[in-house]
Amino acid sequence: MKVKKAVKGKKTEKSSIAKEVEVLVQNKIDKHQVVKVAWVTKEVVLKHDGIRGVDREWYQVCAYAHVRDVVGEVARRYKVTPKEESDTQILLPGFERLQVAYTITRGEESQIVPVDMLTHEERKAKSAELRRMGSGCFLHADEMDRYDQERGANGAVG
Repeated sequence: MKVKKAVKGKKTEKSSIAKEVEVLVQNKIDKHQVVKVAWVTKEVVLKHDGIRGVDREWYQVCAYAHVRDVVGEVARRYKVTPKEESDTQILLPGFERLQVAYTITRGEESQIVPVDMLTHEERKAKSAELRRMGSGCFLHADEMDRYDQERGANGAVG
């Protein structure tokens, strides 16, 4: 079995697991269906249940943990972030920032929900989250500037 070694600072090719998860999520979103994050993990693991032998349980536990991490990475693409540039692959046509879906918590379950399936209250909460995030980033930048002003522009050590 060949294992690809990740090199720090270098982007590695997307794994087949990541591609599989992305396709599964995208297909559900395209059909205007809610994607339950835990379901995606179970679905992918069940699709690859051909492990046999005395180490089966060990491999299943490891596989489940890895797939869960990959699903989490894909779900994070649908979380709002203060990034300056948007992921164009998940933007709603006709918008520069609005995504086709958002990761939210309903009950205690993480879900990726198409924007047109969010309730009015969920969209208002997401909008408020974005405003708080923006406000927090501006406050952080103001404090960085104040730090420089109080210590002089060259106040950094080194």
